[in-house]
Amino acid sequence: MRKSLFLLTALAVGGVFVAVSTGGGQPQKAATEPKPDTKSDEQTIRQMIAAFAEKFNKGDLSGIGNDWAEDAEYIDEAGKHTKGRENIVAMFKKHAAEAKGAKINLKVTNVRFLKGDVALQDGVSVQTAADGSTDEGRFTIVWFKTDGKWKIHSARDLPSEAGIEGHDAALKELQWLIGEWEAEKGNVSVTAKWGLSKAFLMQEYRVKEADGELHVMQLVGFDPLTGQMKSWTFDSRGGYGEGLWKREGNSWVGQTAGVLPGGQTGNAVNVIRYVDDKSMVFEVRDREVGGQPLPNAEVKFTRKSAP
Repeated sequence: MRKSLFLLTALAVGGVFVAVSTGGGQPQKAATEPKPDTKSDEQTIRQMIAAFAEKFNKGDLSGIGNDWAEDAEYIDEAGKHTKGRENIVAMFKKHAAEAKGAKINLKVTNVRFLKGDVALQDGVSVQTAADGSTDEGRFTIVWFKTDGKWKIHSARDLPSEAGIEGHDAALKELQWLIGEWEAEKGNVSVTAKWGLSKAFLMQEYRVKEADGELHVMQLVGFDPLTGQMKSWTFDSRGGYGEGLWKREGNSWVGQTAGVLPGGQTGNAVNVIRYVDDKSMVFEVRDREVGGQPLPNAEVKFTRKSAP
């Protein structure tokens, strides 16, 4: 059986994201916004998922592109990336043609709003082939609300095996992180340790800046509600976010989304690569803050001490 996918902590979309990747500085405060109607928005997202399944089952996928952002990304179970709305629509049409007669059932298991215009959604899919055989899987989607309309920014299929071995086995894969790390360039230090009877891996990031020190706390653990491993991030200036990760060889790759201290939303694809027992590399790509793209960045860390 293929090994389960595991998650890793990362410098995601909170204060560290800004300090390391953009050279520091405070984001501007967002204008005061009315309290979002999350019940209505959640219903809209659920209806859009149901409408997609209906279109697929009827063999009519001509309109699904309207649900995706122009620069959206889709990642299948094997880790293959499909970038851009047109390519994603073409991919689904090809799949529908190859799976002629198949029907799908999509169930939304959870919707969480990081802000009024950013939502993380988990779901379960069941595809029933013409011969009656079934293929079950799980998926997660990052939704952005633009000009009053919800669009899929990123979607990822998750292997059905993920989480079967439970949090003990998953976190064991991250044991090499335990200890103290320091960025080769920049004033960033990281301390990783077990927490809460080893139910979570706890990481603390400290970033020294001209106007003081930024402190970021991150937890990595198994989410029993969704059957996935996740990271939760909080910083000392009020930023917060979530991440969903998978392992690819010696790297851990994840989609993160969150809210920065000034109120902007952010998202990125993060990669943490194990080099050897004394070094690792953090890479961030496909970044956006407040809807504006930012350049890719890479930071190398060296181990200061082991547990």
